[in-house]
Amino acid sequence: MKPLDDAIQQLDALIAKLTADPSSLAKSGAQHTGTGVTELKVAPQVEANGQSILADPDVHSAETSAKKPKTKKEKQPAVKVPVAAVPDSGAGLFARAQLQVVRVLTVDDIASDKLYKTSIDIGGGQTRQVVAGLKQHVEREALQGSLVVAILNLKPAKLAGEASEAMLLAADSPLEGGGELVKVLVPPEGSEVGDAVFLEGSSPAAEYPKVLKSGPWKDIVAGLSVQSSKATFEGRPLVTSKGSVTLPAEIPDGAGIH
Repeated sequence: MKPLDDAIQQLDALIAKLTADPSSLAKSGAQHTGTGVTELKVAPQVEANGQSILADPDVHSAETSAKKPKTKKEKQPAVKVPVAAVPDSGAGLFARAQLQVVRVLTVDDIASDKLYKTSIDIGGGQTRQVVAGLKQHVEREALQGSLVVAILNLKPAKLAGEASEAMLLAADSPLEGGGELVKVLVPPEGSEVGDAVFLEGSSPAAEYPKVLKSGPWKDIVAGLSVQSSKATFEGRPLVTSKGSVTLPAEIPDGAGIH
């Protein structure tokens, strides 16, 4: 920056001289303009120094550095941590199962010691075939024509080579000396085919998943039990619009429902 300092000092000295001796204006190259303003010509030496300053690469580099905008740091996008899905529970879980009253139309034997092949009326003029493991526990005559409770939105399966498109629900309890006591769920008196089964204190679901996966269904089954001869889920009775779904008195409290 020394050339600039020298130029400024020379300019200051010239101005001081002109101020002290007005007669030196002519010698310095200063002229009076028509407006009464004195026009001062800068000495070539100063211009030369000024030119050399502008051309000085160090000065230019310093100015460029001063004018160079600061680089903004790019904001890194926030990392989203996936939140684990919260499983359904309670009434919300139960409401996914399409449970309803159906009528058993036919009961046929198949090549199995444990299974019946049945056809059921699910309402709306529709029937389904169901393979039920009730042969050793329920007489054919007692089952045929009866109203029972079934779940309709499980994935269809094949049992003993036969298609099964729903499941009939029954309670079971172990017997002393071995074996099981099994009874189908009994809809309330006055029930009709197609009546929805839901939890007491709630209402039937507006819609159901087309297929209820095995995981949620197992969770529902784990909460089903018999209490005071009523079918319950987590202690809440299963009902229709006509009343409670029940079991025969010989089924003890705590018996599971499948």
